[in-house]
Amino acid sequence: MRVRFSVLAVSVLALVLALGCDGEKVPPRAGDGLGPDPDEGLADVSMIDGGGSDRGPPPIDMRVRDAEPDAAPDAAPDAASDMLIDGCVPGDEVCNGGDDDCDGRVDEDDPGLGDACETGESGLCARGTLQCGDAVLVCVPLPLARDEACNGIDDDCDGNVDEDAPENGQACASGRPGVCAEGARLCRDGTLLCLPTATPAPEACNGRDDNCDGRVDENDPEGGFACDLGQGGACRAGRTACVDGAVACVEGPPGAERCDGRDEDCDGNIDEDVGDLGPCDTGEPGACARGARQCVNGAVFCLPVDDALAELCNGLDDDCDGIIDEAVEAPSCYPGPEGTAGVGLCRSGARRCEL
Repeated sequence: MRVRFSVLAVSVLALVLALGCDGEKVPPRAGDGLGPDPDEGLADVSMIDGGGSDRGPPPIDMRVRDAEPDAAPDAAPDAASDMLIDGCVPGDEVCNGGDDDCDGRVDEDDPGLGDACETGESGLCARGTLQCGDAVLVCVPLPLARDEACNGIDDDCDGNVDEDAPENGQACASGRPGVCAEGARLCRDGTLLCLPTATPAPEACNGRDDNCDGRVDENDPEGGFACDLGQGGACRAGRTACVDGAVACVEGPPGAERCDGRDEDCDGNIDEDVGDLGPCDTGEPGACARGARQCVNGAVFCLPVDDALAELCNGLDDDCDGIIDEAVEAPSCYPGPEGTAGVGLCRSGARRCEL
């Protein structure tokens, strides 16, 4: 029992103090709190030498009794006996993982607790107060954190900036024409942008500005192709056209034929009589460089003009066969005096092309 042990400890302490007195007995005192009968169970303690003389201290009351029957078995001893048994000497409480002031609590009331400090973080998370954690004073950010916003600051003190900004994804007007007008908000580098949700695409016949150039169904998208109108005559075949955002087959009035693979003049022929498309350079050497543009299978090509000349001795490929000055006609010749050709050793010769 803690109570019995505490009383016994006090009695032992009294005995030690009493041993300091010499040769004088201290009579027991009534009302010492150890029982109703001061004389019951009293033990005289004396030190007697071999001669029988008294040399010890006076007797003291060494009676040890149980706690009163009606006392609570777990009643706490007084603070003095606790201090004596537990060996706790109160001091100033500090953040060290111990109960310095012997109040049964650990690390409370450190003098530095609550002092302002710098957390090392940025923005709202930079200011903090000292708190005791794991026996060490740490700087804890002030409770200033708020929902993240697009401002280049770590509002919620999680180490990330502008993440999960509530404005992200909100519908907005991008200010661009056509399908690019609809946008969504996006936080980038602390600035809230409105970016189009659609990208420009080739124009289609749908009554929309698909390429975001501010015009709708321009250049007759999906138009100009042959279609059947169910009519007779050369122009029974119509052409497609973009009308009010939809492709329709419309009658194609006869027009001038063009080199495009279509029958514009409704005569049943394609790309005929497209007219003079003009001269061009074929890229070949010499006289073969001259060419003329011609319509072939709905496309214009530069073809050599078919007016090749007989090969001459002039350093050019006159006949456009890729060979220069070949097979040049060489007339006979005689460099001697007139009338001597064919006489004796004088024979006529032939000219050669040398440049």
